[in-house]
Amino acid sequence: MKNFLVLVILIMILLVGGFYYFVLREEELNSPAGLITVKGFVHIGPTCPVVQVGREEECRDRPYAVSIEVHYPNKGLYKIIKSSAAGTFSIALPVGEYILRPQVANVLLACEEKRIVVMKGKTLNVDISCDSGIR
Repeated sequence: MKNFLVLVILIMILLVGGFYYFVLREEELNSPAGLITVKGFVHIGPTCPVVQVGREEECRDRPYAVSIEVHYPNKGLYKIIKSSAAGTFSIALPVGEYILRPQVANVLLACEEKRIVVMKGKTLNVDISCDSGIR
């Protein structure tokens, strides 16, 4: 009888632990409180074909407004966001791995994709560089 009682207690502990892990924990991670802020800046350059001495400031990279697809590495699209005219973006994401893919319509432009890892308690800053194709 004592072994039966111990077995019942162990089963109850496993059931409660499993419920927490698979149900409550998932809700916790995906609730607004469980989301982590990812901030970023998108810029494009070069902006001049030739940089002349003394005019470097005129040819520095510029902020770039672009749609950015946020993907799970092996699961597909999570969300689409846009960077502002100032090149900035912000998104709240659950903990995990993601790929940020800027979507450019012009075939002469190319933007790097970024793999990011969102960790609990850490705001992430991302810099995305785009190539203007100017040479």
